Amino acid sequence: MSEFNGIYIALSGMNAHKAALEITGHNISNVGSKEYTRQQAVFSSRDAHESTLSKALIGGGVILTGPRRMADCFLEQRLAWEQAQAADWSSRAGLLKEVEGSINALNLPEKYNAFWEAWHNLALDPNLAQNRFEVLEQAKVLVDTLKSARSQLLDIQDQIEKTLDSQVEEVNILAGQLADLNKEIKIGIQKGFQPNDLLDRRTAMLKELVGITNAHVEYLADNTVAVTLSVSQVAGAEPEEFFLVNGISAQEIPSGGELHATGGSIFGLGEIRQDELQSYLDSLDHIAQSLVAEVNTLHLTGIGADGSTGNNFFKEPVTGVADLALRDEVENDPAQIAADGINPEDTGRIALEISNLSPVFSQKLSGLIGQVGIDAKNTITQDSCHQEMLLNMENMRAELSGVSLDEELAQMVRFQRAYQASAQVLSVMDEVLQTLINIAG
Repeated sequence: MSEFNGIYIALSGMNAHKAALEITGHNISNVGSKEYTRQQAVFSSRDAHESTLSKALIGGGVILTGPRRMADCFLEQRLAWEQAQAADWSSRAGLLKEVEGSINALNLPEKYNAFWEAWHNLALDPNLAQNRFEVLEQAKVLVDTLKSARSQLLDIQDQIEKTLDSQVEEVNILAGQLADLNKEIKIGIQKGFQPNDLLDRRTAMLKELVGITNAHVEYLADNTVAVTLSVSQVAGAEPEEFFLVNGISAQEIPSGGELHATGGSIFGLGEIRQDELQSYLDSLDHIAQSLVAEVNTLHLTGIGADGSTGNNFFKEPVTGVADLALRDEVENDPAQIAADGINPEDTGRIALEISNLSPVFSQKLSGLIGQVGIDAKNTITQDSCHQEMLLNMENMRAELSGVSLDEELAQMVRFQRAYQASAQVLSVMDEVLQTLINIAG
């Protein structure tokens, strides 16, 4: 054995460094793969044995113990968590920017001002028919604009519902894929392999899943993972822990189940739908109810050009923007618009009092529009903050796990020279062995 030991040592060096070159080549090939984790060749000395020619222990060469995956589990978990926060605020910011743009595009303050201005002009000259038609026209425009605002908010709510359905479906698909991947990883490790590329795929899937749901990930003893969500079958019920992925098995989110996420894009979408959007809709309804109540209260005390009294301007009852409308009789006959008071000297008084409601409603409308703007600004600020933190963490990961071409090329030269040197040792040992054979022969 000792006569051939040098050959075995040289061969081990060639084999180990050839494998190391393959690992380096794999790294270089994946330099553009975002979720790829750099692999490092790890060498280990073979067990030494006693020489037959002396009492010394002679080394047995080298062995490549495997490609080490250059990953930090804690950093990966932090990155996944930050991904969930960034996805949460990104979904909020995108929606609230859309809401703000939609509300601003309607020019509600301008429509309100035109409505009150029409009443003011009617107060100046109640006998001019054109002024009555202008009040009707501006009232219709205002009603239509408020309805458009409500419709756009409801459309955004519907859009959120569809997105949530799509994301729940995506979560279920990811759960099935993760369970299958867990199975492959478990089998590979049991066979003595190091399934680094499969682990990269799993990490990418987990990041995506956590980004959507902020699910809790637990690494199990058999090298698989368990992913836990909170789900409630009944609205308002306490959410129960639900194993979306448990080792090599997966379950779908129950049909009709409500996903109680604690972060991620689903959480952000749900919060916007239930809180901000509903608050804006409630504010619009309150404005509509107040508008009807205040205008009708004054209008009832006035007299129309046709001598009619006790008439509403808007239809009642009204629960919100959905049923906001002009009274049919007024819309069909502008003469029923009560611009004057009951007394002869009160010409235009009712129209003037109605126009004087402008500051109160301007304040209410400004409050709604201002709140939309504040909410949008806050979410955009939070989104920018979390995107920056996510970028910083991705840069930290890239420093540890990313591929540097300069480093890999340097390693490639190192392994190439080690391979060539081992080949040279093999050549020399072969010559020595041939000499020994010739002498002995």
